[in-house]
Amino acid sequence: MIRFKLADADGEVMARFGKTPLALNTWYHIAGVYDAQDRTLNVYVNGKKDNGCLLGTVTNRQRASGMNTYIGRRASDAGFAFAGSIADVRVYSRSLAQSEIQAVFTSTPDTQSSSIPIEASSPTDASTNPGDIDTKCPTERMPFDSRRMGGVATLGLLVSLAILGFLPAVSRTTLCVVCFAIGFVLFPTVGAALPAGDKWLLPLLTLAGGASIALSVRPGESSD
Repeated sequence: MIRFKLADADGEVMARFGKTPLALNTWYHIAGVYDAQDRTLNVYVNGKKDNGCLLGTVTNRQRASGMNTYIGRRASDAGFAFAGSIADVRVYSRSLAQSEIQAVFTSTPDTQSSSIPIEASSPTDASTNPGDIDTKCPTERMPFDSRRMGGVATLGLLVSLAILGFLPAVSRTTLCVVCFAIGFVLFPTVGAALPAGDKWLLPLLTLAGGASIALSVRPGESSD
C-alpha cells in the first residue's frame, strides 16, 4: 500500500496510508494530496481515493525540510531506495481535486495498460474521515536532523569562546550555565523546526559545546 507522509507545524508526523495492497510488476498511478485549508491528507490509486488510516493530526501548515529532495529514496537514510520503476513525476503547488487526478490517470498510457482496478472508497468508511486517527497505523517519527543539532552544539562552543575572549577570568561553571541557557533561548526559533521529542536536546547540546571548551582551557580564576 502507499503512504503519503509530511511533517506538521511542530515537526511531528502526519501521514495517510492507502488501504489497497500493491502487486509486483504492475504499473500504478498514485497521488498524495495535502490541503492546508481543509486540513486533509488524501491518497489516490489509479485515480480513485484509497484512504486508509491517518497517523497524527493534519495541521494547516507543514514544516519545510532542510534536506535535498530525491525521487525514489529518502534524503536522510541509506537503504530506503524504491525497488521498482518511477515515471512521469509531477509536483503541484496546490491541492488537486479528484477529477483532476482522474484526468491525469486516464492520460497516462503505462498505468492504463497494466494497472489493477481499485474500488472507490465508501462514503461511510470511517478511514476516509480526515479527522479520525486510526490506532492501527504504525508509530514512527520524522528523521533526526543531525545537521541542525550539530549547529546547535557548535553555537555553544562559539559562545563559550566568545565569553572567554571578553571575560578571561570567568569560571567554568559560568561558561556551562550560559551555554545551557542559550539552548533554552533557541526553543522558539530552532525548536519550532524540530520534532517535539528532539527539542529537549537543544540545551544539552549547547551545554556540551560550551563544556568542551570550559574543560579544555584554564580560566584566569580557579576552576570549580
